[in-house]
Amino acid sequence: MVRPFSDLPSAINALALEVKKSETPLVRLVATVLDETLIRGTPVDTGRARSNWIVTKGSPFGSGPDKGGIFPYAPGMKLGITETANAAAAIAQGRKVIQSFNAAIDKAIYITNNVIYIGVLDTGHSRQAPTGFTKIAIGRTDLAMRQTIRKLAKDIKRRLKL
Repeated sequence: MVRPFSDLPSAINALALEVKKSETPLVRLVATVLDETLIRGTPVDTGRARSNWIVTKGSPFGSGPDKGGIFPYAPGMKLGITETANAAAAIAQGRKVIQSFNAAIDKAIYITNNVIYIGVLDTGHSRQAPTGFTKIAIGRTDLAMRQTIRKLAKDIKRRLKL
């Protein structure tokens, strides 16, 4: 159906409103995928690196007195079952912050890891994870975001009958 040119301003306003409504859910989805992929991809020895994927709003974790990171949620050496506990606790911490994110109020979500050796792990020091596991996580997140944006665009187009 062809619409008259005079409908263009209202169609653009409706589209802008739909996009704005999608902003918070999209940011939440992207942050969740990235956080969980980073946590699960982090190699484990004591659990400290995995436990230190910290999600915050407002400013990155570690910009104040907490700059050294936190202790593992389930400490141990050469972890077996406690590595799952560390992952679950780190994911729960992230989800709590991410679900409270509101794009109209919060400017950004930060996912940080302040253990001093996270960069060494990412360059392949551990045989438990591939070199560049953070880039792999970003790539997976990018793919999930693009798929979600395509779906949102189709949904908006359908709802607005464009």
